[in-house]
Amino acid sequence: MGKETPEDLALIDNAKQRVKDVEAEIEEAKKKWNIFGARDRALADLNRKLDLAKQRVPEAEQEAKRRARERLQKASLKESLEEYSRRVYHVLELMGQSRQDGLAQLEIVTRQKESAFASRDAATKIMQEAKVEVDNLQQQVKDAEAELELMVPGSNDYVQQETKISGIRKELEVARVGLNNAVIKSNSKTEYARELELDEVAIQRLVGNLEAWIIQLKSASEERTVTFQARLQAEQLLDDQEVAANVDHVGAATDKENRERMAQIAAAADRQRQDMMADLPHRQEHLHEVMSEFAKNVARAREVDAEFLRRFEDQYDLDPLKRSEFAELETAGA
Repeated sequence: MGKETPEDLALIDNAKQRVKDVEAEIEEAKKKWNIFGARDRALADLNRKLDLAKQRVPEAEQEAKRRARERLQKASLKESLEEYSRRVYHVLELMGQSRQDGLAQLEIVTRQKESAFASRDAATKIMQEAKVEVDNLQQQVKDAEAELELMVPGSNDYVQQETKISGIRKELEVARVGLNNAVIKSNSKTEYARELELDEVAIQRLVGNLEAWIIQLKSASEERTVTFQARLQAEQLLDDQEVAANVDHVGAATDKENRERMAQIAAAADRQRQDMMADLPHRQEHLHEVMSEFAKNVARAREVDAEFLRRFEDQYDLDPLKRSEFAELETAGA
């Protein structure tokens, strides 16, 4: 009577099956070669068919409901009331289970949120400790380099000091890696903790809404039976108009989604281009800084090498580049 018949269910199933069939055709089309754009054209045509097939699903569901409502309207008042009562009971049962599922999910989200905040705090502590360590090691490098400048190049103390500086720099790089990892983890956990906080609020509100609907249905069921007959008559008059309105609503919703999506795509394209253009000066500036620093390092290294050779030659009256592989390299470089 008020329930969907096998014919009604078949109407819905056929519409849903059509969506699956078109989706399967799309997957097959993606595997083909795009010769002269044939695949792209086929996919565009199939996507249009998919949009149409998806529109047919709510239309089929609405038609099945219309048929069920028509049968309900033609039945006796007693049978209609019994059917309505069964529906209310079934809906309340489903909503009660949905509420329990929502509470269970809420508990999971809350636990994960608390875990994320705890991980964030631990990562933040590690980050702070790593920052202190990096600062200390940087200062050690500066102090050791200052001591090195006071030593005689080539002496045992000089070589030992260089080895010490190298070791400190290695420790510094390890500390920097630890600091970077801690920063990344802290930021990640902060981001997802806030997202879970949002999830928690949303689920809590939805569970609260379900509870309100359960109260509303239970409270209003008795009063609704009194006005049921009047509603049946009104439903009969509204039936055709509602079907037409729903069909139009599906089309309007599709239009709205298309407009919004196209606007989003255009805006996203502009943002990506603008971000790319805005980042170009920063990239060039960074490259310039790196190359400038590299050039300075090379110049300093050459000055140190030249000073070493001068002192070596003054002390031993020998040119260390003569009669050696260094001399060959120097000659080849010239």
